[in-house]
Amino acid sequence: MILFAWRRLPPPGFIGGAEISEGLVAAALAEAGVEVVFVGATQNPRDWSEPSLPWLTELLGHAGIENAVHGTSVEYVWRGVRCMAVRQQDLLCVVRSCARQADALWTSQEDCGDIKRSAGDLPTASYAHSVSAVGLLSAQIGARWVFVPSLFVQDRIRAIFGIEAHLLRPPLSAPQHRRAGGHSEGHVLFVNPLPQKGIDTATALAHAHPHQRFIFVETWHPISDGVALPVNVRLLPRLPTLDHLYADARLLLVPSVIEDACPRVILEAGLHGVPTLGSTLGGIPELIADSANVLDPVDTAAWLARSHELLNDPATWSDASRAQLARVAALWSDPAATLAQVGFPLVAHNPT
Repeated sequence: MILFAWRRLPPPGFIGGAEISEGLVAAALAEAGVEVVFVGATQNPRDWSEPSLPWLTELLGHAGIENAVHGTSVEYVWRGVRCMAVRQQDLLCVVRSCARQADALWTSQEDCGDIKRSAGDLPTASYAHSVSAVGLLSAQIGARWVFVPSLFVQDRIRAIFGIEAHLLRPPLSAPQHRRAGGHSEGHVLFVNPLPQKGIDTATALAHAHPHQRFIFVETWHPISDGVALPVNVRLLPRLPTLDHLYADARLLLVPSVIEDACPRVILEAGLHGVPTLGSTLGGIPELIADSANVLDPVDTAAWLARSHELLNDPATWSDASRAQLARVAALWSDPAATLAQVGFPLVAHNPT
């Protein structure tokens, strides 16, 4: 049995890319025939007082997932993965109990070192989802396998820690909605409208294209009250999936001013043939097929010019769409197969 454990929500209580990727790795292993248990928390790892159990059980109910609430915890099965969500103060105790039946541990993010110690001497894997202090904890806990989502993170970990991490691109699910839009239809999509994600650039583009619909989607937390959005911007709260939005999108904006490791929204949108305009920072350039769509995050004029070309020239858009779909297809791989190649326990014995 593989034990996944961390201080964030278990699937499908997704918040951002790290949560989605962790859940899809677990699901890929379960689909390959591996027994998987996923232990997560019902509260925010940065605020243990925040109650998330009602929100999670409501989400499970909407998804039609049967669940059993036991006081302050809940258990259920999601895509073949046995999931438990417990209070933060109970998590390490639950990890110690589950570890007795486990063959390996998978842990990442906040407090992953303590989680590893609680699991005893189990061989451990960890996924460095970012180059933030929390993300880089995965390279500091003595894990046997350290996985990274991009060459950018791989290089950073090599430079800082001298560790050769394994490349594991963010797992993807096949689109559930067929693409309805095209060059002349649909909206421009911007996910996580925060300053570090480039909300100033995205807002400037919305002002520059007043007749084009824009959709901004919150993920980490709600947009600041003082932010004024153009009238052609529709703001949506956090959603369980963006699949239906990709299906009707003309363009995805990723103008991050921070070193994003590997924004999975670029890959998800690319599965629908949606081109991305992204910044030059972090692992973003690795994911974008056309170098003309990789721009300096502070060069607003360049973003305005290139967005004008993509939104007004059908041939330019079509070329970018086909190239982005091909790029994502080349990057897409089965997580279970990747793990088997590096000797992760049980996977090689349960081929799909």
